[in-house]
Amino acid sequence: MYCRSRSNFVKMADRIPKVLVGFVKDNTPPVKAHFTESILDTLGLITGNDMKIYVELKDNLLLLGNKPWSSRLEAVKMRRPAFCPIHNLNSSLKKQMPEVTLSRGINVGCAVIVESGDGKVLLTRRAPHLHTFPNVWVPPDCVHKQIPVLALWESTFPTMLSLGLPIRHHAVIYLHAKLASHLTSSVLHEKLQLDPSEVVAATWIDRKMAQAIVTATEETAGHKLPAKIMSELPETFDAMIVQEGQTTKEESLPTSRLLNTVTGNEKGVERVSTGTKFALEQWLHQKRK
Repeated sequence: MYCRSRSNFVKMADRIPKVLVGFVKDNTPPVKAHFTESILDTLGLITGNDMKIYVELKDNLLLLGNKPWSSRLEAVKMRRPAFCPIHNLNSSLKKQMPEVTLSRGINVGCAVIVESGDGKVLLTRRAPHLHTFPNVWVPPDCVHKQIPVLALWESTFPTMLSLGLPIRHHAVIYLHAKLASHLTSSVLHEKLQLDPSEVVAATWIDRKMAQAIVTATEETAGHKLPAKIMSELPETFDAMIVQEGQTTKEESLPTSRLLNTVTGNEKGVERVSTGTKFALEQWLHQKRK
């Protein structure tokens, strides 16, 4: 089991260098998205920060629409953070952005909620030297296998305008891979091979830990988690850590690292990404059905 932190869309990682977002509005022909277009605003979101949309990969474009253009398409929830920089851009800020950024379009990223046979989810920590989202815990990337779409997330880097103007804009697809019962977290953990150029740690979390992570949002930063949730959490969690020389070892880390949030100019804070929290929320909701 080989873990990286970012890859291209399903089945395309090795053959297509980049997949971009295209919009299908009210069944009109697809139009390639512009970097500064808020995905959900463009698709007609009126209030709130999430909506059900339709999605299809076609001709190197990830088509996103507010109505189904094919009978085989099913609606899936997409969300953005309330502080989404793209949503909050004004015309003055757009004029300050360089052409090299404006010409990028909206890229597509893909990650997988890998659920082991004993019901745990794999998280990996991005390397501290990465230019985007260093030290952030995320699910592993999807490579090759096609598995069901769980949710979509509108991602921008930097994550807040207080950290600088956007330089990356993605539609991140979270997939859900439920593995066979014999592929437990302990069996899979022994087979993990981390790519230290991108991933420096890995851990498996259970439902209680996932619920706590989901509850610790940027919107509720500064507030203590409910006492019931905290009482059920261990003080530490076990993780596979990449050492110098690219060897790995097991280490206990403070659970508080998975519950960190950022609200301002903090950079490189170890935490679970906001998009990952949304994906875990959808996973927990699916498990309750």
